[in-house]
Amino acid sequence: MKLLTKTIHNEEKGSALIIGLMIVAILSIIAINTIKTTNTEIQISGNDKWQKEAYTHADGGTHIAIQLVELCEERAGFDDANMGNFVEGDITGSALNLYMDSVPNVLKINDTNRSAVFPRNALPTQPHTNISIGSRRVTLKGDDITADNGYDAGKTAGTARAYVLLSQRLGANKAESAVRLDYTHVF
Repeated sequence: MKLLTKTIHNEEKGSALIIGLMIVAILSIIAINTIKTTNTEIQISGNDKWQKEAYTHADGGTHIAIQLVELCEERAGFDDANMGNFVEGDITGSALNLYMDSVPNVLKINDTNRSAVFPRNALPTQPHTNISIGSRRVTLKGDDITADNGYDAGKTAGTARAYVLLSQRLGANKAESAVRLDYTHVF
């Protein structure tokens, strides 16, 4: 009987080691997959942050475009001696003539096809916002104005300029966002 007991113990000696190694291998695979998933989630949240920042800047660009429109309306255009080129604070622009009927193409706003850019000293490789402004003159009818203004429906009530304001942000880590805003300035 003693002989039989020794034989059983000799055959079971290495099984604990094999089971232990299998558990360590399974736990290692789970740990590696967890690390990979965590790294992917970190990259996704980083990209989301850069994209949201680019959108916020692009949206802010439309507000700057409104300020440029109102400034141009107030001044009756930018200095003609500079051929429409201007610098306003940290914004620079070229050939901005808001009185010509032109509507920018949202697909073509870029570093070479724009009305203004800020910050003005940004290199093409640095984060910056491009602004493109187009406009057309529109005639308002009496039914476009509320009855409180005393206009009859169907009669000409005045003029306005309809603007298409495009803003494109080229941000950090190749994040890019564009916003279009339709804006009307009533005279």
